[in-house]
Amino acid sequence: MAKTSLRAKFFYHYLLYTEAKHLKKLETSRNFLSESPHKTLHEKASVRVETKDTYPIWQITPKKSHEQDSNQKPTILYLYNSRLHQGIRKRHWEFVLELLDGGISNIIVPEIPPNHNKTIAESLKWVNNYLNADHLNQNPLANDWIILAEGSSALYSFYLLNELKLHHSLPIRELILISPWLDCSFSNPLIDQLLPKDPIHNRDGYQSYLAELMDSDSSTIPDLFFTPIYQKLALLPPIKVYSAGKDILQADASKLKIRAISEPIIFNYYEYSDMFNEWYHYPIPERENFLSLLKAQLSLPLSEWEKNNELDASYW
Repeated sequence: MAKTSLRAKFFYHYLLYTEAKHLKKLETSRNFLSESPHKTLHEKASVRVETKDTYPIWQITPKKSHEQDSNQKPTILYLYNSRLHQGIRKRHWEFVLELLDGGISNIIVPEIPPNHNKTIAESLKWVNNYLNADHLNQNPLANDWIILAEGSSALYSFYLLNELKLHHSLPIRELILISPWLDCSFSNPLIDQLLPKDPIHNRDGYQSYLAELMDSDSSTIPDLFFTPIYQKLALLPPIKVYSAGKDILQADASKLKIRAISEPIIFNYYEYSDMFNEWYHYPIPERENFLSLLKAQLSLPLSEWEKNNELDASYW
C-alpha cells in the first residue's frame, strides 16, 4: 500500500491551519460565473451545449473515437460537486479532460442549480425536467450509462437513479460516488470524531442553512433525497464509493457500506485514509494515481476490478 506523499501532507496541513478559517465559512450568497471548456478540451473533443432553463447541458465526445466503437463504450453523466455555488469550474473541466482518456464515448455535464438560488424542491423539479432520458440520451444506440457524482451531487444522483429506474429510461451500468454527501441532517455521531480533521466542512453552518430549506418546503421533498443511505439498495445497479478519511462525509459513506453488506448488491468501497474533500482536484501525486485507477475501472468490466487495492485506500 503506497504511503501518502509529502506534498499531500503539507497541503493538508496548509488547508487545515491556514485556509480553514476562510473555507469553513458558509457563504451562500457567493456566486461564480460558469466557465466554458478550455482550449485543450476543444482540441481533443467535440463540444456541444444545449441550454435548458438558463442552465447549459454540455455533451463532450472525443474526436478520436469512431462511431462504431462509441456505441459499445459507456456514456458518463458527470454530476460535479456544486455545493452552494453555481458554476462549472476549471477543475471540473480538467477532470473531464482526464476522463476522455479512459475509453469513454460521451461525457454529459449538466450545470447544476446552486441551492441558494433554488429550494431543494425546485432543484429536484429541475432534475426531473432536464436530467431525463429525452434530454440526456443524444445517442439512442448507447447501451451503457455510468452516473459519476461528487460530493453534494450524490443526493441528486440517488434521486435521479430512482427516477430513471422507475421509468426504465436509461440502462445504468453503475453509480460511482466520490466523497459523497449522503445525509442532509449530519446527525451521524461519528462526525464528531472527524470534525477536527476536516479542513473544509462546517457542519453547524450546513445544519443551520439546510434547516431553513427543510422547513420551507419539506412536504414536497422525498425522504430518500435527504437520506439515501436508508433506502433499499437491492434494485439499484452496482455502486462504487471513493471516500476520504479526513472528511466528515466519510461517516455516512461508511454507513452506506455497512447497509450494503445486508443487501444483494455489488458494492465496492475505497477509503483513502489521509485524503480530504475534493483531494482528487488538487495538484498532489495521489491525484494522478487515483485518476489512472478510475479511468481503468471505467474502461473494463466491473468484475475485473473488484479485487483491486490501489493507492492508499482500504478496499471492501
